Amino acid sequence: MRLQGKMAIVTGSSRGLGRAIALAFAREGADVLVNYAGREDAAKEVAGAIESLGRRALPCRADVSNAAQVRAMVDAAVAAFGRVDILVNNAGITLVKSPLETTETDWDRVMAVDLKSVFLCSQAVASGMINQGGGRIIKHVLHSRADRQPVRPRLLRSEGRRDRPHQIARPRVRAAQHPRSTRSPGHD
Repeated sequence: MRLQGKMAIVTGSSRGLGRAIALAFAREGADVLVNYAGREDAAKEVAGAIESLGRRALPCRADVSNAAQVRAMVDAAVAAFGRVDILVNNAGITLVKSPLETTETDWDRVMAVDLKSVFLCSQAVASGMINQGGGRIIKHVLHSRADRQPVRPRLLRSEGRRDRPHQIARPRVRAAQHPRSTRSPGHD
């Protein structure tokens, strides 16, 4: 098990790709905080599946675009598991509206969850990772078939910029103690 003894936070892990990532990490030995925004029953199901693999799980409701809720989520992970070794920035919103139907409020919410949350979550775990001698912050950009349709705002919004907030924190984290921070989890 490549992640034995590690603790991971996976944002947006009550369903979809986040669920798959959380379960894969558990199969590799990690304990997992299962973050969700509104689907408590789904998050509890994922936590149960993780526990059935012999790992610890903590479902945690938090709006990852809200700094106070992100801090509380990270604090809950540290209280339950003692540390955070891995953060997977997975949470995202897909609007099913054309750009002409998308309101400014819609746009702001998408940007907050898809972009701002990467910054907030990364910032919240970075100092602890530095203090403990290392950790991994993972982000991904996933393009679905729907994203390739020109009327879908998902392609137009934050996907091309999702990694830029990381560029603010990454050099300091890497310089402090992450000489291999671009490698994937378990490759120590």
